[in-house]
Amino acid sequence: MVNPNWKSTVQDLGVQWSNNGYLVKGSLYYDDEMHNGFVKLDDGRSAKDVPLRYNLYSHQVSYTENGVEMELDKSAPVHEFGYTYSKDDQPKSVLFRAGYPSIGDNNGKTFYEVVVDRDIALLKFITKKILEERTTLGAMQKSIIDTETWYIYNATDKNMVEIKKNKTSLMEALPQYAEKIKSITEKKKLRLKSDAEWTILLIELTNK
Repeated sequence: MVNPNWKSTVQDLGVQWSNNGYLVKGSLYYDDEMHNGFVKLDDGRSAKDVPLRYNLYSHQVSYTENGVEMELDKSAPVHEFGYTYSKDDQPKSVLFRAGYPSIGDNNGKTFYEVVVDRDIALLKFITKKILEERTTLGAMQKSIIDTETWYIYNATDKNMVEIKKNKTSLMEALPQYAEKIKSITEKKKLRLKSDAEWTILLIELTNK
């Protein structure tokens, strides 16, 4: 990696537990497979072609070194990382970035998936939790659940706002752009049900 003094630990591959005599496994990763990607530090240094994957439970980046999966210590000054992988037989690029303003329980070290990377950015905070509950038969059962929270970041005024993923919430978050948002969505017939439609809207919104 870029800095040989970064702390790392051997990564526990996923979560596993015993339930009624059966071994149950669940993944805590954004994507189970390792993918060659890049890591960029706060000071601008970067490493390319690094096998990566991202743990959405611990919010730590893991990488492969000499055939062993290691986990970067949380003190590692990572600004962003990303990779390309295949989804539904189509290439998909994913970018995670820290350094955004604090909001709620999140701070400048929190990684967000950057869905739209413009002056007005659409960010997604994803986390996985382990839910333990009792079944109707009285046995304890554990399962992994995903949660997503969406944000708009306005680079002009450095403002971060949590939104619901719909037009009304976006207009409330960006009242100065409300009429333009309404005009673009009507003209382009955007229902904002997909990331692709959000990308079209925010590109139009930030075009000079």
